[in-house]
Amino acid sequence: MSLPTDLKTCLYVALDAAAAAAALIRDARGDMTPQDDGSHLQCDDDAEALIRQRLLAAFPAFGYKGEETGSVSRPGQPVWVVDPNDGTHALVRGERGSAVSIALVWGGLPVLGVVHAVCAPDDDGDVVAWADGCGPLQRNGVAVARDAALVPPVVLGAWSSVRGMHATVAPLRVRVLPSVAYRLALVAAGDAVATFTTYFPAAWDIAGGHALLRGVGGDLYRPDGQAVRYSADGSSAVESCAGCVAQDKTQTLAILRGLINKGPLPLAFGPFAPVRPWPHSTDSEKLRRAQGCLLGQFAGDSLGGLVEFRGPASIAAE
Repeated sequence: MSLPTDLKTCLYVALDAAAAAAALIRDARGDMTPQDDGSHLQCDDDAEALIRQRLLAAFPAFGYKGEETGSVSRPGQPVWVVDPNDGTHALVRGERGSAVSIALVWGGLPVLGVVHAVCAPDDDGDVVAWADGCGPLQRNGVAVARDAALVPPVVLGAWSSVRGMHATVAPLRVRVLPSVAYRLALVAAGDAVATFTTYFPAAWDIAGGHALLRGVGGDLYRPDGQAVRYSADGSSAVESCAGCVAQDKTQTLAILRGLINKGPLPLAFGPFAPVRPWPHSTDSEKLRRAQGCLLGQFAGDSLGGLVEFRGPASIAAE
C-alpha cells in the first residue's frame, strides 16, 4: 500500500519542527534546577505542543501519538509518533544527550525518522534524519556513507542499564548516553556497533531511531530475533530490544540476551564499574575549547608514537 503523501515534504516539516522544539528545550536549560521533576518538565509539554501543531497543521489527515499530549486517531492514515524530549532525567542533571524524536509510522514500519540531539555534542546539536525513498541517511544535512570497517568497537547504553555491561559486551567498549532515540541514531550513523534498551520502551522512544536504522539496512530486534513492528495506531509492545545493522545482528542479539539473563548488577561490579557522567558544562564555548585540547593531545600523541626518537631525515624518507 503506497503512502498517501510525499515523504520529502513530511521530512522537511519534521526537521523544521524538531529544530524549533530543540531550541525551545535548549533555552529552558538555564531555568532548570536539581529540584525539578526529572521525569517531566514544562518544556517537554511546550516542545510537544509546538511539534504537534506544526505536524497536524501540515498534515491534518494523519494520526498522531505523543508522549505528552496523547493521541489523535485517524484510521487508515500514517501516524506521527513523537517524543519531545527523550532523556529528561539527564537534562535536569546537566548532562548532554537528550533528543527530540519524530517518526512517521505506516504499514507497521517507521518510514521517516528525525532525531535531533538538543545539546550534544555541544549546543549546535546533532541531527540525523531519513525518509523512505528520499535518498541516504543524512547527518546535519550531509549524506552518511556508513563504512562498517570504520565503525568503532563500541556499544551504547543508558546509565540505568549499563551496570555490568562491560563484562557482557567485552571486548567491545561501552559508551553511556541517556536518549535511546539518539543512541539508535548514532548506531545508524556509524558511531557504534549497537545499542540496547531493556526497560519497556514505548513507541515514541524508539520509532524515530528505528527509522534511521532502516535507512542503512538495519533494524530493531526483540531478544528472539524478530524485528519490532508497530500497530495501526503507532504503538508497539516491547519489553527489550536492540538496534544494529544486519551484519551485526547475531552478535547484538547474543549481547542482548546476556544482558537480560544477567539482570541488574551492583555498581561496584568488577574492575570496570562505570562512573556516573559528570554534569557537562552549559558553557558551549568552554566545552568546545576543552574538546579541542583533547583532540590536539590525541593527535600529537598519535604522531609521537610513530616518530619518537627518529630524526628528520628518517621521517622525511618515509
